[in-house]
Amino acid sequence: MNESAEDAVFQSVQNFKKAGGGCLVENSTFGLNRRTGFLKQLSEDTGVHIVAGTGHYVADAQKDETLKRTVEEMTQHIVDELTVGAVDCPEVKCGFIGEIGCQYPVMGKILKM
Repeated sequence: MNESAEDAVFQSVQNFKKAGGGCLVENSTFGLNRRTGFLKQLSEDTGVHIVAGTGHYVADAQKDETLKRTVEEMTQHIVDELTVGAVDCPEVKCGFIGEIGCQYPVMGKILKM
């Protein structure tokens, strides 16, 4: 995300706050270039609570190294992000499982989850 996009997001969240909003849920999961550190800073700067999600989006959005993980390793990743901290910003724990993405045709690994 470039600086002008970040500024636009910041402005939108400020407007949300001025309109009475207090909490946003951000559903970008691992594999979608989630930027948890940016969300943390955005929350601190605006006073709006932002809840980050964890999970794995569809296979086409994943890096090869992620697709090589076992179901147990993918599951542990989700558990760790909920209980220890986000991979991309360890001081932030994710607040929900946002998505376990699948697509047609369903891949074998998804069937095992």
